[in-house]
Amino acid sequence: MEKLKILNMNFSFQRAAHYHINGGMLLMGVVLLAMLLANSPWGDAYASFWNYEVHLQIGEFNFFSHNGHHMTLMTFINDA
Repeated sequence: MEKLKILNMNFSFQRAAHYHINGGMLLMGVVLLAMLLANSPWGDAYASFWNYEVHLQIGEFNFFSHNGHHMTLMTFINDA
């Protein structure tokens, strides 16, 4: 009986993954990828990517600045 439940759950997940990719499943996949990258040998490159400064300016006016400081990608996403 227990084995039947496990097989049924596995089939349900496969069917949902095949036909119903939604935002929640996509978010879970992206979070899993981010956790793997952050804890891999490429973790330093991953951290430096999020600390990259964003510049979009016309003349001396910078659209992505916070109190005179340039915004990083992480602060840009958090403020958006």
